Amino acid sequence: MNEYKEIILGSEALAYVKRHVSFGLTLSKYVQENVDLNNGTVAVGFPENADTKRINNFDSGGFLATVPEEDWVHLDNDGQKSTLVPVSVDFKYVTDTINSFLASDERNCALFESSISKPSDPYLKRLQSKIWVAKEEVYNILNRELLFSDAIERTIRETRSSWVFVGYLTSFPEAKQDFLKTELTDGILLLLAKRVEKIIVGAYDNESFLIWHKTI
Repeated sequence: MNEYKEIILGSEALAYVKRHVSFGLTLSKYVQENVDLNNGTVAVGFPENADTKRINNFDSGGFLATVPEEDWVHLDNDGQKSTLVPVSVDFKYVTDTINSFLASDERNCALFESSISKPSDPYLKRLQSKIWVAKEEVYNILNRELLFSDAIERTIRETRSSWVFVGYLTSFPEAKQDFLKTELTDGILLLLAKRVEKIIVGAYDNESFLIWHKTI
């Protein structure tokens, strides 16, 4: 895939990020209450050859090339033939951003809200992502140990749902390598919310992601 170009977006993108945060779990609620989202910029990373004429139409896809035909899924259900064409997804910008953030400080982490999951869901045991549970909420988490690995893309794929995807790049006030062993309480969620530096939301019919960057 071609290298991406980062495009700084305007007020429409900020409104889109705010709307997705409003759909989120407890961490999102605390971000809404404690982070001034107006104090930041929203950007997207598209391949150099992507069509950007409809760049502010965040709910629609069609920006990326169609998945090669050899990767299509062909089904035959009692003689009823159908074909599933996977959605093209550009992970380069979001994985680069996460890698850079995690590499910059051992206190940093990425938390993704699993909006459709419950701790009792059997399928969670089959996931390879690291899971952190807060009451009846499920969060997928990345830390520095997973730098420059396929775990970042895999965690995003395992977390996002068809209608909302929200992730936060934040940090602890001190190095906490064993934070997964720590109970994820409301107090810790509030602490992490106040320290959020970047917000990732799904966009363009799951083809890409917008990233809110806090203005330092």
